[in-house]
Amino acid sequence: MAYPNMFTPNQQVQNQIMLVPVQGEGGAQMYPVAAGTTVALIDFDACVFWLKTTAPNGLPQQMRKFEFKEIVQAVQGNENVVTRAEFNELKKMIAAIGGKANESNDNASTVSDVCK
Repeated sequence: MAYPNMFTPNQQVQNQIMLVPVQGEGGAQMYPVAAGTTVALIDFDACVFWLKTTAPNGLPQQMRKFEFKEIVQAVQGNENVVTRAEFNELKKMIAAIGGKANESNDNASTVSDVCK
C-alpha cells in the first residue's frame, strides 16, 4: 500500500530587493524592518540610500549609508581626432608659413622682373 507523501519539498525563499522610498535619514531610521532581513531605503531627493539590517533575533544592526555617483567611462583616445587647441596651433603655423611664402613670392617676382 502506498502512503501519501506527508512532507512537502523545501521551498527556496527568493531574496527580493525592494527600494523603499524614505525622506531623509530620519525616515530611514524610523522604517520598521522584519527580523533577519535587509531593506534598501532610498532618498531620491538626496541621491543616497541606506541598507538597514536586523539580526535573526530582531535586534537592529548598524545602518549603512551610500550615495549615488555617476560612473563616467574614460573616453578612448582616437588618434584621428584633432582637438581645438591643436587645430588652432596648426592654423597659426600654416598662416606663418603662408606669410613667409607670400614674402618669398613677392621677392621672387621682383627678382624675376629684374633679371628679364
